[in-house]
Amino acid sequence: MAFKGWPVVQPGRRAYPARKGQHRQEGYDEVEQITSNYNMGFITNNERYNQIIDTWTHVNGKLSRRSSISSVRTTTASTPST
Repeated sequence: MAFKGWPVVQPGRRAYPARKGQHRQEGYDEVEQITSNYNMGFITNNERYNQIIDTWTHVNGKLSRRSSISSVRTTTASTPST
C-alpha cells in the first residue's frame, strides 16, 4: 500500500473554541448551585461530590463531541505514490 499523504485539518471550519467558554461557564454555574444546596443542608457531602462529578463529566462530553465533530473534517493532501 502506497503512502497517500498526511491529513490536513481545515481550521476555518471549527466552531469549538467559541463555545468552549460557554460550556465551562455553565459547568461552573451548576457547581455553584450544587455547593449552595450542600451549604443549605439540602444534600449530603456524597451527593454533592457525585453531582459535581456528573456535571463535569457532562461538560467534558459536550466539549468532546463538539471537538470530534468539528475537527474530523479533514482532507488528504495528495502526494505521488512511489
